[in-house]
Amino acid sequence: MTDQLTTGDLELAIKNADHSDSESLRKVLLQLVASRIIVLMDKPWDGVARPQDGIRMMFVSDGPNSEQPMLAVFTGLGFTDKFIADDNPFSHAVEVDARFAIVGLSAGAGIIINPNAIPSFRVDPALAKILQDSAREQLSHLKQASN
Repeated sequence: MTDQLTTGDLELAIKNADHSDSESLRKVLLQLVASRIIVLMDKPWDGVARPQDGIRMMFVSDGPNSEQPMLAVFTGLGFTDKFIADDNPFSHAVEVDARFAIVGLSAGAGIIINPNAIPSFRVDPALAKILQDSAREQLSHLKQASN
């Protein structure tokens, strides 16, 4: 049995989230970090082996705030269709542990789950940084435990 939650669990948490209730928002974040999600990469990758140097994940803007980078993560391949196009270099959909994607955030970036779709969820940059620090710490402990 795995401790990974399915993307269906994450989608359900997003659909049930009450943005005025901190506990329901916390539930979305906890399910995000425990889930496998899909990211769009600029180069092929199997999602398991160490990624090649220079590989990048797709970032989008934060709606009308076009200067704010947001990591685009998806709960299913169906949500990636509108982003995969001949002229988009980020055409490689890869399923990864969400912690991998979160660790790979660039400075000052937030996260958007299922951008321009329903259900979607926005994680502002300050909260994304907290998630990133936590994910780095968790992965560090896992690495130490395996040594």
